[in-house]
Amino acid sequence: MSAAWIDRAHNLRAPADGGVLGLDTEFMRRNTCFPKLALVQAALAGECWLLDPLAYDAGEDVRTLVDGRLCVMHSASEDMEALAPLLDSTPLHLFDTQIAASLCGMGPGLSYQKLVASVLRIDIPKDETRSDWLQRPLTASQLEYAAQDVSHLAALHEKLSAELQRRGREAWHAEDC
Repeated sequence: MSAAWIDRAHNLRAPADGGVLGLDTEFMRRNTCFPKLALVQAALAGECWLLDPLAYDAGEDVRTLVDGRLCVMHSASEDMEALAPLLDSTPLHLFDTQIAASLCGMGPGLSYQKLVASVLRIDIPKDETRSDWLQRPLTASQLEYAAQDVSHLAALHEKLSAELQRRGREAWHAEDC
């Protein structure tokens, strides 16, 4: 999936309708207790955006993306900490795929790569997991990795939601999220 690089305000052209938003972040935590947000990845309706919060204040764009949409994330707790300053008080309707996978009997702490392989039968590279996300420009490999991190979230949501419903565990998942 190709992704649009957003490094200036008013360059994001997201669909106005609702829909399922795949959302992820890349951040660094070296020499600090707080995450340094380096990238926000978003996918919606077949489009993908990589927002550069180092180049501009991406808060308005992030709030526009999440407002009124179901946000699908994988293992969201640290991402939420990194995103919190940008979200301000905007409510987030969250669906965490790692929690859903656990409630579907796939085991706790399943990685995104393994979940995508297991549920969607797609192998995705994870070579850039420990990259320096604060350096610019990002490499082609980093950009591809970042897009892959959100491009499968809507499909995972669809499959995992159906399994949660089949097992009668939607309320459990909603409570955990």
